[in-house]
Amino acid sequence: MWLCTPIRPEGLSAIAWQTFAVFVATIIGCITKPLPIAGTTLTG
Repeated sequence: MWLCTPIRPEGLSAIAWQTFAVFVATIIGCITKPLPIAGTTLTG
Protein backbone atom coordinates (compact mmCIF):
# COMPACT_ATOMS: atom_id res chain seq x y z
CA MET A 1 0.00 0.00 0.00
CA TRP A 2 2.78 2.40 0.91
CA LEU A 3 4.42 2.04 -2.50
CA CYS A 4 1.11 2.71 -4.26
CA THR A 5 1.25 6.42 -3.37
CA PRO A 6 0.40 7.57 -6.93
CA ILE A 7 -2.97 5.78 -6.75
CA ARG A 8 -4.00 6.99 -3.29
CA PRO A 9 -7.49 8.46 -2.76
CA GLU A 10 -7.90 12.13 -3.71
CA GLY A 11 -8.65 13.41 -0.22
CA LEU A 12 -5.51 11.99 1.42
CA SER A 13 -2.04 13.47 1.46
CA ALA A 14 1.00 11.25 0.92
CA ILE A 15 1.82 11.33 4.64
CA ALA A 16 -1.73 10.32 5.60
CA TRP A 17 -1.66 7.47 3.07
CA GLN A 18 1.64 6.18 4.45
CA THR A 19 0.34 6.38 8.02
CA PHE A 20 -2.75 4.44 6.96
CA ALA A 21 -0.52 1.79 5.34
CA VAL A 22 1.45 1.34 8.59
CA PHE A 23 -1.82 1.09 10.55
CA VAL A 24 -3.23 -1.57 8.21
CA ALA A 25 0.04 -3.53 8.29
CA THR A 26 -0.02 -3.50 12.09
CA ILE A 27 -3.60 -4.79 12.18
CA ILE A 28 -2.78 -7.54 9.68
CA GLY A 29 0.27 -8.45 11.77
CA CYS A 30 -1.89 -8.71 14.90
CA ILE A 31 -4.30 -11.01 13.09
CA THR A 32 -1.70 -13.30 11.46
CA LYS A 33 0.66 -13.25 14.50
CA PRO A 34 4.10 -13.47 12.82
CA LEU A 35 5.44 -12.14 16.15
CA PRO A 36 3.88 -11.87 19.59
CA ILE A 37 1.33 -9.04 19.81
CA ALA A 38 3.74 -6.77 21.71
CA GLY A 39 6.44 -7.21 19.06
CA THR A 40 4.03 -6.53 16.22
CA THR A 41 2.66 -3.43 17.92
CA LEU A 42 6.09 -2.02 18.74
CA THR A 43 7.29 -2.64 15.18
CA GLY A 44 4.23 -0.88 13.77
